[in-house]
Amino acid sequence: MSGHDDPTLRVRAWLREEGRGELPDRVLEQTFDITRGAAQRHGPRGWLASLRASGGSTTRRKANMFTFATISAVAVAALLATSVLVVDEPAPAPGAELPDITVEDEMFSGSFAYGDGCEDEAGDEIPNCWQQQGVTFDDPRFQGEVEMRANADYTDQGIYLNQFTITTDDGAWVGEPVPGILTNPDDGAPSIHLFTGEGAYDGLHAVATVDLNYGAFVVEGYVVHGGFPQLSQE
Repeated sequence: MSGHDDPTLRVRAWLREEGRGELPDRVLEQTFDITRGAAQRHGPRGWLASLRASGGSTTRRKANMFTFATISAVAVAALLATSVLVVDEPAPAPGAELPDITVEDEMFSGSFAYGDGCEDEAGDEIPNCWQQQGVTFDDPRFQGEVEMRANADYTDQGIYLNQFTITTDDGAWVGEPVPGILTNPDDGAPSIHLFTGEGAYDGLHAVATVDLNYGAFVVEGYVVHGGFPQLSQE
């Protein structure tokens, strides 16, 4: 051994000190085996001096450079391994809690037809509102009075918005305004309506198709318990 510090021993000591308690023993042992296999050379000052010396052989300079690169690579690899092992994995973000939604097994159905205009409590006519007649539903929760509101000129334009409200003795089903198309005054394209339950039906929804066929509205749908999830923006 020369008076200079053996770089292999210094790297080994550094690895043992830095990796204690952080690197597995197998990683340390494998690193020690690599450093033991490398030829012993002078310290960094000796390597730099030999590179600057004009009389140094090309073979010796290459050997010194190889030894320095080998030990440097081992040290960097050990440092990276330590970094990977000690970094804590971020905790997974808790997923948004989904609403509890259930759909009833049995479909409900019903029908009704155009009736006279709606009147308020004073007996005055309500614009753009029609009280439906011949209301028949197979589900008693929907058996009641059906009111339809629509834009005034839909019979002329064939494009309209309409909204149904079903009122019973126990509560109401309030529909969202839905666009529709009339092929003629007695027929139209089927539309899908979302009803929100009120009163005894609070917490319930209904999704139903409404088809205008020869002047009669035919309704088929399902009752849904719970709300509806919001559309994802991601």
